[in-house]
Amino acid sequence: QIFTIMASLLLASFLYSLSFRGQFKITRELPQFGTVHQTMRYRITVHNLGKFAQNDLLLIDDLETYFPKHEEFGKSRDPQDKNRNRFDRVIGYPRLVALIRKLRGGTIQAQAVENIAANDFMELNFELLPSRRGYVHFSSTRISRPDPFGLVRAIKKYEQKDKLLILPKTYRTPKVELKGLRKYQQGGMTQVSVIGDSQEFMSLRDYRPGDPLRAIHWRSYAKTGTPVVKEFHDEFFVRQGLILDTFQEDKNNVVFEEAVSVAASFCLTLPGQDALLDLMFIGDQAYRFTSGRGLGQSENMLEVLACTEACNNDSFSKLHELIPEYSNETSGMICVLLDWDKKRQELIESIIRASIPVVVFLIIDGENEPNIEHGPMENHPERFIILPSDNIQSSLDEASNLSLAKE
Repeated sequence: QIFTIMASLLLASFLYSLSFRGQFKITRELPQFGTVHQTMRYRITVHNLGKFAQNDLLLIDDLETYFPKHEEFGKSRDPQDKNRNRFDRVIGYPRLVALIRKLRGGTIQAQAVENIAANDFMELNFELLPSRRGYVHFSSTRISRPDPFGLVRAIKKYEQKDKLLILPKTYRTPKVELKGLRKYQQGGMTQVSVIGDSQEFMSLRDYRPGDPLRAIHWRSYAKTGTPVVKEFHDEFFVRQGLILDTFQEDKNNVVFEEAVSVAASFCLTLPGQDALLDLMFIGDQAYRFTSGRGLGQSENMLEVLACTEACNNDSFSKLHELIPEYSNETSGMICVLLDWDKKRQELIESIIRASIPVVVFLIIDGENEPNIEHGPMENHPERFIILPSDNIQSSLDEASNLSLAKE
């Protein structure tokens, strides 16, 4: 008898769900970007296009769900595994669920809609908690209505494709002083955005035999009838290099994520009014992105870092090739490293041999703090800063202003 009653209630709830004929229009308004692990708000507007009011609705915004490949799952590490029993660690199901959530990119709480009148609309504020950096993809929005017994929900699904850039978190960084290290830049401030030399205008003077025709100031020539040329002087300004170590190898993924965050922090604070910043790292090839006056903004650099992935191939030597290529125009170098092995020490030695002042930030696993020697940085131990992954901000605060003035 109990089974018959419950089955009848379930059947009645199912049949009632088929009567959900509401018509809606969904509009999602996203901000320009968000930050990982920081709750952000966005707005969804629901338009009731039907002839009847709708009550007791639930609005669910969905993110794209990706399933990891077997190789990706095998290499994944979950910090929570140490708190789980042996069976869960061996089978790996909790680790799989955590990886799927990470690939999805965040969590969104559903919002209740008590009443929407016919031909009316309602604006709802949603909260997204990003779990990773990079692009988060929205797939659809679902509107559900429960039956009177609360057993079955009728659902209408609306495809609503969107994407949102999630930036890496940032820290307060020590001030890096580069006084006295202004270098001549071939092509001037606009060297990347134009073709040819671009120097700073200084004055006008009379034409001399041998002056190029492009230097003639034609407006003054038309007024005076005498050829007049423009005089320029070479531009000298600070150009800083920021090297991000992307070779994760067997390191904890948390260490790499913290390295990206430290690099992003310097991208926000380093470029001054007359300074450029070159971000250099290795992916499938060597990359160099420049921001500063007349070029890209720090937001562009953060977008690059948000999509940077760890590199596991053996191409660390490509970083060495970047040093001699840009040594003549680089005022100082900041290196964010994941390890302090022989090949990374050789990289720092090559920078020092190129007479480029350098400061090193070494990101290590917070659970293991080995006794690390300064190596090539022994003459300037104050520029060799170790940052435990679980205590980044405090370690950065302990580092005083870093002067990279030429020795």
